[in-house]
Amino acid sequence: MKLEQIEEEHEKAKQEQEQQQQKQIEEQRLRDLEVEMQKEKKRREEQERIENEKKLLEEKIAELEKQREAERKRELERQKDLETRKEMERQKEIEKEREIEKQKEKERQKELEKQKE
Repeated sequence: MKLEQIEEEHEKAKQEQEQQQQKQIEEQRLRDLEVEMQKEKKRREEQERIENEKKLLEEKIAELEKQREAERKRELERQKDLETRKEMERQKEIEKEREIEKQKEKERQKELEKQKE
């Protein structure tokens, strides 16, 4: 009877030890899972931060491109205005030269008239 009792207690102790080991294994798995979940959460947060930063940079780039295009248009307008002014000046000069030529022609005609008399 004593041997049987010792064997039962030994078996019981063995089962308790196995249960304890199983419990420890399960607790470790749980901790590992929690660590993995934390890593995944951090990874998602980092991904979200990167996506937000990317979006901001894309918006800044779009704004800069818009500003550059507006500046280019202003520069083209300025160039057109400058060319128009230059052309107007050139036309004025041509007109002045024509007037001078007309004036000279009148003078010549007057001289010819005087010579005829």
